[in-house]
Amino acid sequence: MRALRAAVLTLAVAGAATAADLGEALADFNDAGPWRVEASNEVRAAFRSEDGVGGRALCLDFDFGRVSGYAVLSRDVAIEFPSNYELSFDVRGEAPDNTLEFKLVDASGENVWWVRRPDFTFPREWQRLRFRKREVQFAWGPTADRRLTRSARVEFVVASGRGGGKGTVCFGGLRMRPLPAESIPEAISRPTAYATSSLAGSSPSDAVDGARETAWRSDATLAADPVLTVDFGRMREFGGLVLRWLPGEHASRYVLELSDDGIGWRTVREIVAGSGGTDALRLAESEARFLKLQLRGGPGRAPGDLREEVRQVAGAR
Repeated sequence: MRALRAAVLTLAVAGAATAADLGEALADFNDAGPWRVEASNEVRAAFRSEDGVGGRALCLDFDFGRVSGYAVLSRDVAIEFPSNYELSFDVRGEAPDNTLEFKLVDASGENVWWVRRPDFTFPREWQRLRFRKREVQFAWGPTADRRLTRSARVEFVVASGRGGGKGTVCFGGLRMRPLPAESIPEAISRPTAYATSSLAGSSPSDAVDGARETAWRSDATLAADPVLTVDFGRMREFGGLVLRWLPGEHASRYVLELSDDGIGWRTVREIVAGSGGTDALRLAESEARFLKLQLRGGPGRAPGDLREEVRQVAGAR
């Protein structure tokens, strides 16, 4: 079982938090002086100041006209990165869906790391986007060492996507929060699983052992809808899950829930017409320790027909 990871540069949207919770401020949005704007050929762009969340923010006004291009809001700022961290910033916009990029450029100006979100839907109200170290990818440059240890410039970019057109996107509150180093090696952080029922010779752990040859099967003699619960041993971030069912036997109806503590649960997916095979479930940027899979028999279904098998619960990178 691989550790569950994010599959696309999905920038997580967090709720309200204090400045201390969000970490150290990296750039001053109150003073627009150090900031600059640029754009590709035939793209018009300008920026202006407005009230943000707990201070001032800067708004990038752009017009792509009839071309594909980009508009950039940037400033020089030296950043030293710890071994593990979370970056975050506030964003809101009145603009069509276009590509959102956040870039970190080194002192040479040639090496770039980024977070890229194609066809991003800009929220009308202020929202905070968060992303972890693993989400900041090396984009391009001549350096042989692609680790991001320091940068000299930040860039907020809106590039033409499916929406094109014109609009306004506002940014503020760029912060970095140091995080503890990963202390649990992936190789030994296997999840554990338990179920309300299992057939002889079948174990809940068969659903999370990473082997295609094994599977968990519920006991068809019990009338109650079976439940499989997985404990990942610690909080895990993930962008999706993959459920692989044995040929000819699957759950057409099931509910997927997540929990941080195994007590309070939140429903993240309810499937009402599953067709078997492999179910790839996109869950955006989720985080949880526990997963619960509840298989549903459906109206008028005899208990003896309850033959669903979960072959493997796998992480979607």
